[in-house]
Amino acid sequence: MNFKYEQELKELLTPLFNELELKPCDDDIYLKDDFAVKLDYDEEKQLVVLKAAKPQEGESLQFITLSEYLFDSGSSERDLKAVAIDFEETLRSELGVKRAKGTSKIALPTRAVQGETPTIEAFTKVFLDMCPKNRDDYRLMMEVNGSFLYVEFYKKFGVQRMKELAHGGAKTEKQLGKFLNFLNKYFLEGDRYVIATITTVIMAGAFYNDRETFETVIKPRISEDKYFLSAAEASIDYAAKHKKLQAVLS
Repeated sequence: MNFKYEQELKELLTPLFNELELKPCDDDIYLKDDFAVKLDYDEEKQLVVLKAAKPQEGESLQFITLSEYLFDSGSSERDLKAVAIDFEETLRSELGVKRAKGTSKIALPTRAVQGETPTIEAFTKVFLDMCPKNRDDYRLMMEVNGSFLYVEFYKKFGVQRMKELAHGGAKTEKQLGKFLNFLNKYFLEGDRYVIATITTVIMAGAFYNDRETFETVIKPRISEDKYFLSAAEASIDYAAKHKKLQAVLS
């Protein structure tokens, strides 16, 4: 693994590997009886890569990619914490292992004061009210980083929620309507960071490679929200044409 911060990343992931009983068997592979993990770095694409395999007796390990995280020349050691969070969530999801409850003392964000322009904190308060399952994800990010990396949070959990609702059919019809109304409200009222999060992270992240769902499911539901619709379409179009933004959103 030819990666500048290789050792630091491994140290961040060591508590998780210990919890999952994954033992190092060489420099970059961690193994237990029925599961193996490999850390890698794609120098050409500048991606830190998490791979996994299920050992088969008498056969070499066949790794598949579970997650990739952009880590280019503009990234720093501080960004490693975001990589570690992403890899931890991915491994826990893959193995069906929930995280221990140790972050309940970290306060959730609060709503905007009446009359003030809503910030990311206010936007996130409402998002977590609508998606309470992500409260522990927020607390973990705060615990690990000491600050809220909102782009990293929403490119995963905001996009995930948008896709779940958009593809849920009749079962999620009402929830989808409420979620789109929420996004439109904060698009109109929020500060520039909120606006960018809604359009460039959530909407573009969810639909730059799934334009059909946007056109058939989302667009008819926000057709009267002309400013929101226009900004969402522009962001989706831009992301569809720019691979660097796609890498950030992946």
